[in-house]
Amino acid sequence: MGSPSARLKTRESLRPWIESGLEFVLRTAVVGEAALSNSSSQHAVTTEPEADHPVSQQASSSVRQPAAQYPAHGTSSQPISPSQHSTHGSVQQPVQPPVQRPMQTRVQQPAQRPVAPVFPPPWNGFMRFARSAAPKVLMTYMELGLDFGGQPDHRRSSVLKNIQAHLKWPQGTMNFWPVAALKDGTLQPSTQMFWQGWEQWRAPNIVCFGEEALKIVLPDADPNVTTHMLEYVTVHKMAPLSHLVTLLPHEQQISVEELFKIRL
Repeated sequence: MGSPSARLKTRESLRPWIESGLEFVLRTAVVGEAALSNSSSQHAVTTEPEADHPVSQQASSSVRQPAAQYPAHGTSSQPISPSQHSTHGSVQQPVQPPVQRPMQTRVQQPAQRPVAPVFPPPWNGFMRFARSAAPKVLMTYMELGLDFGGQPDHRRSSVLKNIQAHLKWPQGTMNFWPVAALKDGTLQPSTQMFWQGWEQWRAPNIVCFGEEALKIVLPDADPNVTTHMLEYVTVHKMAPLSHLVTLLPHEQQISVEELFKIRL
């Protein structure tokens, strides 16, 4: 390096060092610097977008895997999935399989019917005339005790059949229950026995033919009022059967037009 012309062959990267007085350079350092310079130049020439190199994308994606998926030192070699960690970072306990219990067979209990009250004679025989288990209307009249007691009158029966045909109520809509029973040859009324019979069905409507029947059902009722609203039942007053039997069939039907207002 004693000749000034020797500096013309000096690498530009080493020129500042030589001008600073550097005379000797370790060869390995020069080789390392040249390799570094060559690699950087090659990288500048061959660098292309990642989209053209699938291998590079796979390599980069493999590097981006979260560290939580790899076991720590001294643990099992199986990777830990994120679902095995709870929101607080604790390891979730394995889910236990459901325990299959033997199926239990339900034994259906028979429906219990209400216990019928003990009626004194002759009231204890009137239940056999009930046609419906859940009537909406309970009809009564003073002479019903005679009809149930073995002294029927075909004229009363004809009036009732005509009224039922006119109303066209569904079968099972009504039952008959007396307000008086035939005993010792006479009709003996009983408010208690009537309402005790009503309790068997609790029909929401009661139809009384005649003022006498109404006074037995509701002793304090006003006979001039045709409709009596109670808490659980409505009582309707109609003309007595003793009067209806004297009318023509169409007149009988007209006399019970109020019954069409009953909502079944």
